[in-house]
Amino acid sequence: MITLEETIQAILKHLPEYDRKEVLNLIDEKRQELGPEIINEESAAMIVARELGIDLQQVSPKARQKIEDISENN
Repeated sequence: MITLEETIQAILKHLPEYDRKEVLNLIDEKRQELGPEIINEESAAMIVARELGIDLQQVSPKARQKIEDISENN
């Protein structure tokens, strides 16, 4: 799974009109919308990225791994 920081960096790289604080606010708003007890920051960040048009699978191959592809070295 892609980390929160990697997702934030991907958003900032692809959408330079946003700053870090704005991205963090979008992530927090998404968590509040979906329920902070249900969704963590990493998942909310991935949803925000997708809603902003960023394909995280293109950005990071580990963004969406299949269980059978995970080993002790990943």
